[in-house]
Amino acid sequence: MKGNRVVTFRIEEDVMSIVEQESQRLHINLNNMANQILRSYVDWDMLQARAGMIPIAKPFLIEILNKISNGEIVNLASNVGKNTMKDIISFMKDRLDLDSFLTWLELWLKKNSTSGYTHNIDETTGVHTYIMKHDLGEKWSLYHKIILDLIFKEILQKPLISLTSNMLVTFSFKR
Repeated sequence: MKGNRVVTFRIEEDVMSIVEQESQRLHINLNNMANQILRSYVDWDMLQARAGMIPIAKPFLIEILNKISNGEIVNLASNVGKNTMKDIISFMKDRLDLDSFLTWLELWLKKNSTSGYTHNIDETTGVHTYIMKHDLGEKWSLYHKIILDLIFKEILQKPLISLTSNMLVTFSFKR
């Protein structure tokens, strides 16, 4: 069990007002809100730039993807994307196994999914299904499908079922 510490902070009035409004909107108390903000910083925000990730505007990314063939997308995902994701996860989570991958993936989806995601577990079969919704087109889906397929096959050594559409990447595996 994780211990807790009682601390006191001086927070700028305008920042505190926004945090209070957001905690009310989310129906969580300020203590939980502060813990979520700090956890997000520790688990993601302080590491993402050091891990080599940068924010990029959607219109710019869509334009780049539209200029690249599907074959080039597959090549990028296979030769650059897989190894880059593997290195980023290893850096941010200190290891790369199924648990660290899924923890990192859920953080990445929360921080970067342009439209959201779902994660469901079939209690009878133990199959996990993730659906990542985005508005970046078929090539973005293909890129992530290839990376996920390769990571599950080559690194995690788990069978994966993955499907794509113009706005979705769906993948399932048994834990």
